[in-house]
Amino acid sequence: MFRFVIITALTVSLLFADTFTHSETGKVYNGFATQPDENDKTWIVPEGGEKFEADLSEYKIEPNQKGRKNEIAVLEITYPIVSAMKTEAFEEAIVEESNKGPSAIIVEVDTPGGRVDLAKRICSSIMKTSNCTTAAYIAGGQHGGAYSAGAAISMACDKIYMAPGTVIGAATAIIKSRRGASDMDNVFGETVGEKFNSAWRNYMASIAEQSGRSAALAKAMVEKDTSVLEVSRDGKKLFIEPGRKIEGDEVKGVVVQKGSLLTLTAKKAKKCDMADEICESRDYAVSELSDSKPEVVVSDKIKDAEEKLDKVTRRFKALKAKIEREIVQINARYEQNRLRRRDALKSLRSLSRNSEFLLNLKKRFPDVPVSVEEIERLKNDVDGMKAAME
Repeated sequence: MFRFVIITALTVSLLFADTFTHSETGKVYNGFATQPDENDKTWIVPEGGEKFEADLSEYKIEPNQKGRKNEIAVLEITYPIVSAMKTEAFEEAIVEESNKGPSAIIVEVDTPGGRVDLAKRICSSIMKTSNCTTAAYIAGGQHGGAYSAGAAISMACDKIYMAPGTVIGAATAIIKSRRGASDMDNVFGETVGEKFNSAWRNYMASIAEQSGRSAALAKAMVEKDTSVLEVSRDGKKLFIEPGRKIEGDEVKGVVVQKGSLLTLTAKKAKKCDMADEICESRDYAVSELSDSKPEVVVSDKIKDAEEKLDKVTRRFKALKAKIEREIVQINARYEQNRLRRRDALKSLRSLSRNSEFLLNLKKRFPDVPVSVEEIERLKNDVDGMKAAME
């Protein structure tokens, strides 16, 4: 069966912290608020007191550091975004860390991109983190920056810091399958392919616009047919598509021409207001977020998910290999009259149960790099032999 996944080659948070003044009683609390829980309840955690359920619309909220921990949490996305388990771990980790009341959360990014669906889930979890400042730190590493899905994730954060020599951009959507990688139009045709491209292009533009960054530049990271001008309008620097130029705009330059997919270096990203600062290290980014020398705490949740997946994958592959070996052995021994029919059926029933176990394991852990079709073929082989002997 031909299978494929879509891959890619927010908003400024309203800080629900740190001084809360009740609009009717005038009662004042210093602390922080949690994200809504599974029952859609929000809690205020006051300094030196017990948390209590609160309707934040009843409070005047003044963002500051009063009542927050002198701590910055770090979540690392330094891998291709292809794992549902890691994505789920990120979603859980950002809620857990923001609900501890840190000064900020840094999402350290070094990725070539990944699946659109997973990228959107990560972006959504960042956008929902309105109770804590979020900052992307695009680190120099194996991948050299925030490409494609990594660009979207970075733009979902309140701030973007970039290491020298890193880049952000190149976010076109492509299809990856057993036949290799190809663009949307080649796989689905121009009409359907454009629908996919348009949805992703507009998603990137929306994230950029909501976070106070240029929607036109975000579009140019996705679409080669987008050109972007830098203009001065009423003394303000803007980055716009040529068709949005109005009388009085002073053109300062062309950022990207049609035919080129936009990728910005750290220096150019800062010049184009897509990055806030260029930081030599994560520690430098920490100092930009806080001048009180906070403790830096790196979450292990994503790493733990990766280790769990590795363990499950090894178990999965070992059991699959065992089933395959035993199928060959049973078949050979039975044909040579070295295995009684009753014993062969008993062994095949056990193999059928183990094959069913593999199918259920694949459903629980979809990241295991073996297709459902492959396991189903294995089970069908076992069941076919069993049926022939019954």
